[in-house]
Amino acid sequence: MKKKFVKIATLLVFSAFIISAVSLALAAAEKRSGSNYSVTFLCRSLGDMSFVDSAKRGIDQLASDYGFNAKAVEAGGDASKYESYVNDICESGVDFVISTNDFQDYV
Repeated sequence: MKKKFVKIATLLVFSAFIISAVSLALAAAEKRSGSNYSVTFLCRSLGDMSFVDSAKRGIDQLASDYGFNAKAVEAGGDASKYESYVNDICESGVDFVISTNDFQDYV
């Protein structure tokens, strides 16, 4: 029972984080007029029907509703490459980056 509670609590915290992050991106986008904004979602992988897939669908829906560009970058399972993924994305000129906790040491 305790494991189930911890999983649900973790899911709720992660959901709140994603919603907050996208809200901040939208608020920043509203401050600049006439520009096209981009959001990159950095994760290990997609397609396994996990919460990460759900988060990506939510970001895509917000992009559709509010008119910004969204893309996902799948970094794979090789943690030795995570820092370079973070650096490359940040140097690409993207307006906002949302990542899973796999990349917290590099942000």
